[in-house]
Amino acid sequence: MKLFLPALAVVVSLLAAPAAAQDRDKGVEANARDDYAAALIELRPLAERGDADAQTNLAIMFENGLGVPQDYTEAVKWYQRAAEQGHVGAQNNLGVMYGNGRGVPQDHAEAVKWYQLAAEQGVAQPQDNLGVMYENGRGVLQDFVRAHMWFNLAAAQGLAPAIEHRDNLAKRMTRADLSIAQQMARERLGAPPMQQSPSTDSDVPIASSPAEPSSESIQGRDIDIEFVGKLLSNPQSGMVIVTALLVVATFALVVVAFSVVVVASRQKRTLNIQADRIEATVGSARETAMHELRAYVHVDTAEINVENRNAPSIKVNARNFGRTPAMNVRHWIYMWVETYPLIGPDILPVPPDDFQMATSVLPPGGYHQMPINRVPPPLPDIVASLLGTPKATLYVYGEISYRDVFGEDRNTRYRLIYGGAEPVDDKHLKPDVDGNEFT
Repeated sequence: MKLFLPALAVVVSLLAAPAAAQDRDKGVEANARDDYAAALIELRPLAERGDADAQTNLAIMFENGLGVPQDYTEAVKWYQRAAEQGHVGAQNNLGVMYGNGRGVPQDHAEAVKWYQLAAEQGVAQPQDNLGVMYENGRGVLQDFVRAHMWFNLAAAQGLAPAIEHRDNLAKRMTRADLSIAQQMARERLGAPPMQQSPSTDSDVPIASSPAEPSSESIQGRDIDIEFVGKLLSNPQSGMVIVTALLVVATFALVVVAFSVVVVASRQKRTLNIQADRIEATVGSARETAMHELRAYVHVDTAEINVENRNAPSIKVNARNFGRTPAMNVRHWIYMWVETYPLIGPDILPVPPDDFQMATSVLPPGGYHQMPINRVPPPLPDIVASLLGTPKATLYVYGEISYRDVFGEDRNTRYRLIYGGAEPVDDKHLKPDVDGNEFT
């Protein structure tokens, strides 16, 4: 089944030198009034000189037969030149041409490559197209989480088909996968981690400044000098006064010490709360950075050649979809023929200890191709004749382990099939319903 994904509309110029912009504007204006002959005169010289906007508009004219004979091959040529300069509209439309096999052999993996480059620039239409590819497992291993993330990013810009795609896909996802997809979309949008308000908690009171004594508090009766003299002349009375003063002083010291302890306790509690908030913020920022910057190594494409049905050949391409290198990448792969569906996963044998395991480092966007170098003995003719049916389904399964730049060990397990309940593609394997997971 072909995927007829939307292309972007005619691209109006954004940035260019003044003279080129003036010529291109004439071409765009001519296009707008359906004067394609005039548009061709203005746009072709600019396209020949390397103007990406003019190249894209010229490609659209050839793709749709506007003022020129419809020519998909010529359209692909101009889309390619503009796309290689980073033109987002050309990248998306070139992906459509590869996805639909117009002007080039149909190649879903190449379509995904151009959708990815355009989607990374934040434009809704290629984001939605890339989501469709992940949802259907075309050119990439089927991945509902990434499909929902790209649909969500496009839907956030108001693209109606993306909103519908996102909502329909959400009904087929588990809550855990849906939560991961939503988190990945938030990280892509650059949403800051949630933080608490810096205001003090209601249960931590703020001490007020001590009030100034009023004039009334220092006013009283006139001091009776004679009465005081009599008290001081009596030794017992004097001892009582001294004792009373010592008691009052001791009590005052206790009150002061208690106040100091209370204030220190409150300050310590406030500092602990602030430290907890800082720790939570740092932890959230680190978690966000790990999700956004870590390596993600998954199966990108899986090819099969069944010209010799007794000994089919397999090539699995792994790709680092993350933004940092994947180190110490180890990859083993095996194949087996069994009925579909499997009675149980344990029925598939694991490779022997001396089985070849590829080891490499994958930079961001890097590919690693792993052929099967050791396979079971040639299939008997009766099995080969049934290959690709539920009675003789070819299982290709393996494991990719690697370490990201944060020192975390990651793992991807996959199980692909040639056969099963649906019609087979004689060039590509498709993911099984089970046996695909990653950390």
